[in-house]
Amino acid sequence: MEMLQAQAAGNQAGYGLEDEQTILNDENLSESEKKDRLQKAMIMAASNGDAEKVTRLLGDKFRDYVGIDVPDEDGTPPLIYASCFGHESVVKALLEAGVNVNKPDQNRWTALMWAMTNRHKGIAKLLLDNGASSDQKTTSGRTAFDFVPPDSDMSFYLHDNGYNIGNAGMGSDFYNPGFSQDRFEEEMAENELRRRLMMDSARDLEVDLGNVGMDDTPE
Repeated sequence: MEMLQAQAAGNQAGYGLEDEQTILNDENLSESEKKDRLQKAMIMAASNGDAEKVTRLLGDKFRDYVGIDVPDEDGTPPLIYASCFGHESVVKALLEAGVNVNKPDQNRWTALMWAMTNRHKGIAKLLLDNGASSDQKTTSGRTAFDFVPPDSDMSFYLHDNGYNIGNAGMGSDFYNPGFSQDRFEEEMAENELRRRLMMDSARDLEVDLGNVGMDDTPE
């Protein structure tokens, strides 16, 4: 929640709307202030799906001011925002620029985990194709594939594209033996809350949810 409040505050402050060249040329700003504003602009561009701006900010001109893997104040890097909100073009731009595909947020959630839980199939495959780990664990010990419901579009899509996700799509044996049914349901409820908070943040940021790629209708 703190991450989302910080993101909304950044948008209200205009970091996502400021022209990056104007920031760079502003003689009244210190180097530290320029880095701070330009990094916030990168976070906002990734959140809002502005692939062109992301690409510009990753160019040589801003190399000393913007870090591709640098997280915001709450520990969330640009790739996770783009993957969570379904901005495939931004994900592609970040991957092409050499982003760390496995860098997690403060809860140890990776971009792949967010793509899986929000059912962004194309992004999930893109991340896996570029080396995303399916073995990294959240703070509660779950992996990205643990959030692929059995017999879901996601499980079949990944299987059809050559990814073996264990027992996903094979019925109730999907659940890892180390987790009880109650713990699984608790984890899924927690994820749904996080997903809702992300969506609320998108509304606060005046993101066009029609372009965000989230689907409220359960599979």
